[in-house]
Amino acid sequence: MVMQDQPSAPDTYLLTRGEFLSPDRQRGPLQPGVPAAVRGTVEPLEYKSRLDLATWLVSPQNPLTARVTVNRIWGRYFGRGLVETDNDFGFQGAVPVNLPLLDWLASEFIRRGWSQKQLHRLILTSAVYRQSSALLDEVAVQQDPDNYLLARQARFRVEAEIVRDMALSASGLLSERVGGPGVHLPQPDGIYDFTQNRKNWPTATGADRFRRTMYVMFYRSAPYPLLSTFDAPDFSTVCTRRVRSNTPLQSLTVANDQVFTELAGGLAGRVLKQQPEGTDGDRLRLMFRLCLTREPLDSELSVLVDFLSRERARFAGAAADAEKFASGAPASAVEGVTAVEQAAWTSTARVLLNTDEFMTRN
Repeated sequence: MVMQDQPSAPDTYLLTRGEFLSPDRQRGPLQPGVPAAVRGTVEPLEYKSRLDLATWLVSPQNPLTARVTVNRIWGRYFGRGLVETDNDFGFQGAVPVNLPLLDWLASEFIRRGWSQKQLHRLILTSAVYRQSSALLDEVAVQQDPDNYLLARQARFRVEAEIVRDMALSASGLLSERVGGPGVHLPQPDGIYDFTQNRKNWPTATGADRFRRTMYVMFYRSAPYPLLSTFDAPDFSTVCTRRVRSNTPLQSLTVANDQVFTELAGGLAGRVLKQQPEGTDGDRLRLMFRLCLTREPLDSELSVLVDFLSRERARFAGAAADAEKFASGAPASAVEGVTAVEQAAWTSTARVLLNTDEFMTRN
């Protein structure tokens, strides 16, 4: 951080082979400037500072910064930018799908004072964003099978952090605290015993256990397994766009990881508390709305009712398993509800959290 400029700039020399211990003093000090290829876009100055560089980056004569910014934000909403190679706008990059739209968004971004908030609102209120992802136009599908022209909304799995955050929101356990130190979520013992520098992992308790995933500690030498499973970058390299995979390990993680078992228990407890006198159908409809924001079809409700009945019978014949399973979410225990009932509802909630529709942005 620079608090103020020095009275005079320090001398800068060409470093032989890039070695900072070998400055080429025979050439003499170098002067700040820009490559000759872009020199015509920069006003000549007697002394150029970092502020001059920043001013040039966001000047109307240099639209590249605005184009790259709006392209990346667009890509977050549609799964793919208007320029698919969002980290390469050069000659080897992809041709823009809609260059006039890209330029218009960039010019609007500049005109509105580089306000990302206004850019987000502009995209979210557009007709192209608010359309359905359902395949309704067979002609459009045949002419544009990869949906580059966005005849329908894009459908893709949300990012690794958002998978857990959505489960937190559905369970009612989400802590809305902003800022503060990172938190350590539950994970198997010994994960960091074999890293170069052995690290302590003090598992968070209380409300910190349910903070947004952006606050979860993530070490490059041993990434947090849950996030890596859902394709979070490893922080060792620059990542401009995440790869999205679809593997059995992801479903197995949601089905068996302690974090999701605890959140499934929270969802079950939330439903049982809000519907203390409700029928199984009423409770399942509420759980369905909390997870998928829609009413279940009759066929879907029937499947859930059958599954809940089977889980009740299974846990009724294995009381010890029911106690152990229900105790996995102590923060969600409901007074007056037996361990068998709590376990059966937790198992059912886990099924909904593990559906493709729950983890997919439609």
